[in-house]
Amino acid sequence: MGQHSQMLVLSWGTSNLVHGNISVTLNQKAQIISVISAKEMYQSVMDNIVGQDIFIACAAVSDYSIKNIAKNKIKKSEKTLILELTPTKDILQEVCKLTKKPVCIGFAAETQNLTENAKNKLKNKGCDAIILNDVSKHDLGFKSDENEVLILTPENSIKIEKNSKQKLGRKIIKILGEQFL
Repeated sequence: MGQHSQMLVLSWGTSNLVHGNISVTLNQKAQIISVISAKEMYQSVMDNIVGQDIFIACAAVSDYSIKNIAKNKIKKSEKTLILELTPTKDILQEVCKLTKKPVCIGFAAETQNLTENAKNKLKNKGCDAIILNDVSKHDLGFKSDENEVLILTPENSIKIEKNSKQKLGRKIIKILGEQFL
């Protein structure tokens, strides 16, 4: 998702970029906020969202986190280790709930029932658009320089065919600008 973030920063005026672990060089035009955990990302987004015109949630934030983090290394044993997970706060959904919310765009990385799952996410989170990624294909998406997406809004859908992530990012930004700004 780092390529998409770069296109945003280069295309639209002032930007805040809250990011976790990414592998692209960041453009210094944005206010860059680096975080480590989903909890830190949530807090940073909520601290900086007021006054923003558009919020694009393109980070692949984990859906769950470990309930009780060990203070020390867990030593290997013959027993099966069971970790209890708790849901993380849904950053996109929380921003969509704000009284004065910006235009909210989310990403859906899906492996099955692609369009149906993305449409459900669009409706259930209350966002203005979802950008659907089929992450089941080995030659697209994660760990690839290419991708293809489907932009879904409550009114329509726009398919962007397979392309480099950089070109895809520019096309996404152009379409979002035409639709929402």
